[in-house]
Amino acid sequence: MKPEEVVETANEIAKEYAADGLKLTLRQMYYQFVARGLIESGAKPYDRIGWALTQARYAGTFPIDALEDRGREVRPGNFKVDQTSVARAIRNAESELRNAPTSWLWRSRWWAQPTHVSVWVEKEALAGIFEPVCEDLGVSWFPCKGYPSVSALHSWLKEVDEVSRLGRMERAVVLYFGDHDPDG
Repeated sequence: MKPEEVVETANEIAKEYAADGLKLTLRQMYYQFVARGLIESGAKPYDRIGWALTQARYAGTFPIDALEDRGREVRPGNFKVDQTSVARAIRNAESELRNAPTSWLWRSRWWAQPTHVSVWVEKEALAGIFEPVCEDLGVSWFPCKGYPSVSALHSWLKEVDEVSRLGRMERAVVLYFGDHDPDG
């Protein structure tokens, strides 16, 4: 199949599943191609489907959120603001606030910082090393499992966009920890 035929067929399949409120993974989309007799089973056809849909998602010819990645998860930092205005809190819940401990009124250490920091690690095996440090610092972190998928990157970008809307973020910095292999 030509890449444009892959994209056209994948769009139809994705719409079928979306009509039932479902979203496929890339592997499930590949299985749909195989089950419908459109391609043969194997690593190379799978790679061709993945490549065509990745390029189409970047080009905007296949919806970026039409597939989901259930194997990689962006683990967000603590960027939510619990309370920004004591005066408003007092107006809304004066009696509760008077009895509340001061620890109820806090902001994330990253609130309104101009730089958003995220740590990405190539191997899931390194998650146990990086997770406690990142959580202590309130930094988002992302075990890429070799490489980040388009779906996982899209989720991370949505998180960064939300952080940007909440504060005064000017840029995002990714600290990547991995080896030097060309795939990772």
